[in-house]
This record gives sequence, C-alpha cells and structure tokens, in this order.
Amino acid sequence: MKKRILINAVSIKEGGGVVVLTQLLKRMSELDKEIYWCVVVDETLSSKIDIDGNIELISFPWVKNTPFHLLYWYQFYLPKLLRRKKIDLLFSQTNFLTLRKPYCPSLLLEHHAGYFSDEFNALFSRFLKRRPALLAWKLRCLWAAVSIKRATHVTVQTKALADAIIKKTTVCNDKISVVPHGSGLVAITEKTRSFPEKEVWRIGYITKFGVQKNFDVLFRAIKSLKNQGKVVKLVLTLDAEHKPYQQVKSLIARYQITDCIENHGEINKKQIQALYQSLDLFVFPSLCESFGFTLVEAMSQGLPVIAADTLSNREILGDDGELFSSEDDKVLADKISHLMTAQEDYENRSCYSVKRSRHYSWDEAAKKLLAITRVL
Repeated sequence: MKKRILINAVSIKEGGGVVVLTQLLKRMSELDKEIYWCVVVDETLSSKIDIDGNIELISFPWVKNTPFHLLYWYQFYLPKLLRRKKIDLLFSQTNFLTLRKPYCPSLLLEHHAGYFSDEFNALFSRFLKRRPALLAWKLRCLWAAVSIKRATHVTVQTKALADAIIKKTTVCNDKISVVPHGSGLVAITEKTRSFPEKEVWRIGYITKFGVQKNFDVLFRAIKSLKNQGKVVKLVLTLDAEHKPYQQVKSLIARYQITDCIENHGEINKKQIQALYQSLDLFVFPSLCESFGFTLVEAMSQGLPVIAADTLSNREILGDDGELFSSEDDKVLADKISHLMTAQEDYENRSCYSVKRSRHYSWDEAAKKLLAITRVL
C-alpha cells in the first residue's frame, strides 16, 4: 500500500514558496513512485504543477476570504482532512501547523527567517506602524514557534536558520535537519564570464520588495560609483504598482541616481533567464534571508557575487565568498569598483561562482527530504 503524504501549501501564491513547492514535488514524485501525494494548493498554482497518477491537487478558495477563514482551515478543517484522506504524513511548507498536534506525524518546512530574527522584527515593526498589524505579526511569530514545537520534525534550508530557531524555541538540535535547496527559476548554465570590455556595467539585484532588502545602503554605493565617474546600471525587478515601491522610488530620488536605475518590474521565468545573461555583476545586500535563491541563481550563471556579510549569505557563498559589512556602502562601492577594473579578479570570482553553485541541487534536496519522510 502506498504511503500517503499531504503537502500543505494552502497559502503559497508567489516567490520562493512556489519555487520550493513545484521543484520539490516534481523531483520527489519522480524519485519515489510508491508515495501518493495529496497537495493542498492555491487554485492559481494548479496550472504550474504537472499531475500524474501519484499526485492529487486540492484547493480551498474560501481560505483567502479572511484571516479567520485561514485560521479555521488550519485548526479545524485540516485535521479532519488528514483523517478523511487517511494521510500517513503531513508535510507543511507554509511555516505553520495546527495548534493541536496532528494525529499523524508531521514534517514542517520553516523558511521564513524573519520570525526568528530580532533585526527583521525591528525593521518590520517600524514598517507596519499600525497596532493591529503589529499584533497580527507577533501572533504569526508565536504561531511559527508553536508549530515547530508541535512538529515531529523540522527542515530548514540553512544552518543559520536552524541555529536561530533553536535559540528562540529551545527545541533539540536533532529535531531539525538542514536541507539546502537548488537554484530558483533559471536554468543552470555553469558558464564562466569573461571580463566585460564595456563602458556601462550592469549590476543586478533580482528581488522582491522587503523591509530587509537594504536598498538604502545599495543606493548609497551606486551614488558613490556615480560620483567616481563609473557608469553603471542597477537592474531591479520590483513591482512599480506595489505600494512599498514608493519608498524605494523616494530613495532613488534622494540619492539622485534615477539615471542609474533600470527596473523591469515582476517578470516571468524566461525573461529572468535573459536578464541574468545581460548582467555583469550581482549584488545581494539583504540583511535577513532564509535562503538566497537569487544568490544561487546568479552563481549558476557565472556572475561574480558581492553579498552582505550575514550568517546565511556567508553559508551559501562559502568560505571564499565576497562579502561586505551590511551597513558599509563605501566598502560595497569599493568592491564593485575593484571588479570593474581588475580582470583577473573578476574572472576568478566568476569561476568561484560556478564552482560554488554546484553545491545546490533540487535532486539532492528531494533525496534528503524523502529519506526524512521514510523514518517519520
């Protein structure tokens, strides 16, 4: 009899969560044909998932009506669904479980570092401002912590996040497994870059908006390069219709670097691949990430990478990664300027990126997660 695993992805609609869901499901279902996958997804994702005889997709559109509908789904509907479907293992990819311990074993994928980061919480609290929103955020943080304690086992993408969770929740080390994931949306090329013999250098920061994205430091560095006479284009992928973009726009105006900015908005997979190919360098100043998918994407395209010196970035880039103190725009500008003039260092950085990107594989992630499911 096939093992029956329910994947809870009910609230996942975009970004890294979709990448994780689709990539892992595809590979796990291919690697083990003896598992029946019951996948709870937002109805907008149904077309993005290849269905075979081992996969059943279920959607509950009413979950999105209000926060109370979502809470009802978790606390009352999900436990009943597990029993009705005779599920052997619940694999939740949403950071949350029911407050009551499920009747079957549970594997929780925790991939929001912000719930366990004091720095992120301070930034997000200043961003939210309104008391009801702040209260809702604090409750989500509490729910995430309780979910970890309720879970049979927890998986995270970096040791940095595992350590933060252990510190905040005091759960045992052996309850958490670190399973790095693969590249995000782009196809891996593993082609190194030759030194760009060009006047205008294209510097990429492929990301969605977030309070932790550290645009202020990045824009100050671009302003410094402009003042030095360096001709650069900072390539962004921010939704200009998204309300928080106005904050980014005001920063761009403040530092008088409008002529240095090229924003493509949110683009599809094919466009992202082409955009990476057009870049000469990649920067990642983010202050708090669970797993920098675009870091791995950039490395897989052979781009030299400069990232903020955080625990997760250091872990992903490895011991020889190019890092800068997250608040030091002058160092960031100097590192960019150096690679724009030092051909040997530029090409060595490109080779390192390709080599490092080979550490991250969806196939390996799927194998490790399947191994965990077999013992739960």
